[in-house]
Amino acid sequence: MKTKTIGLAAVMAASAALLGANAIAATTTPAANETHAHCEQQAKDKKLSGSALKDFVKKCEADATKK
Repeated sequence: MKTKTIGLAAVMAASAALLGANAIAATTTPAANETHAHCEQQAKDKKLSGSALKDFVKKCEADATKK
């Protein structure tokens, strides 16, 4: 049976990504998560993608926190 060896760098990168995602999730509030989901849905309704989607969501979230 042939096995693949995963490099240490790949394992560390994957671990860092998972830990980073958990840290972000732990620091956001449910209201912020709802705002993000709402803004992403609006962007998808407008059929935005890539940097346009990212910029729209960022502005939408900023506008929502100003209210």
